[in-house]
Amino acid sequence: MKQRDEVEAVFGTWLEEVPFDVVRLRDVWPRTWARVDVLVVDVEGAEPNILASPLPRPLPRLILWEHYHLSRRNQLRIEESLKTQGYTELARFK
Repeated sequence: MKQRDEVEAVFGTWLEEVPFDVVRLRDVWPRTWARVDVLVVDVEGAEPNILASPLPRPLPRLILWEHYHLSRRNQLRIEESLKTQGYTELARFK
């Protein structure tokens, strides 16, 4: 696995694989929170899987997401999805 080799080259071989449960945002969100102020999305390239489709309610007031490593096509998909949900881009950082 290339990523593991790259990480081990930096941090050594002390890494341990740990199983964990995956929970979908749309399954936990509506029944857990009545209000969401900020949603931060940094999922190593899978941002379109979350942000290019309608978000569950209640909508967060602010969304921060990593765009730098995404293709322009995926960035546009996310931007269009968020725009149709009422969001406006405030800033873009490198």
